[in-house]
Amino acid sequence: MAEFDPVTGRITLTKAHIASEHGQRLIELILEIGLDGELSDAELVQISDWLKSAPQEIPAIRHLRELVGDALTDGFISREERKILHKQIERVLPVTERERLIIARKAFQEKRKAAQHAREQKEKEEREKLREEERTRRDAERERLQQEYNKPTDAQRRYVSDLGGSLSHNATKQDASELIGRLLHSNGSISPRQRMVLRFWSITPE
Repeated sequence: MAEFDPVTGRITLTKAHIASEHGQRLIELILEIGLDGELSDAELVQISDWLKSAPQEIPAIRHLRELVGDALTDGFISREERKILHKQIERVLPVTERERLIIARKAFQEKRKAAQHAREQKEKEEREKLREEERTRRDAERERLQQEYNKPTDAQRRYVSDLGGSLSHNATKQDASELIGRLLHSNGSISPRQRMVLRFWSITPE
């Protein structure tokens, strides 16, 4: 685990540390990598490289050197580990600078949450759009099949033509059956064969 000051148990930079060259550089470096609210792998490598060559008598440097080094060892940093690192890095700073980083981190987290929500909402809308398109396609296919089924058969069309009638382009089987009945009735007599055909189409001749 990272070391604490053996005397005070603290890792926050003291006034003497802050006044030193390396204390100043550590604060500058932390602000450089932290004020965007994000802690990337590249930024962790950057501060790790500096910490390796920094004097170890400052507890904050020892603490961060071990903490960041451990995090980079396996080459993968989880979101939870990154959150811990972010807070531990903030801890070494004086209160004023620490507050700046906390505000930046929280703003970044809110921005990330908003972006995630927007992505999820967009994905939801896209899924709904696809479902609606599929429903429309299925409805159109059912309508097409229904229309196809309702079209007069070739036999009906020929029979209507033989009886001297004609069907409109949008006529249905029912229209054809009714027209055949009227045509047969108007022609006067109905042959046995015609009666058989009418019974097939469920038409009762008058």
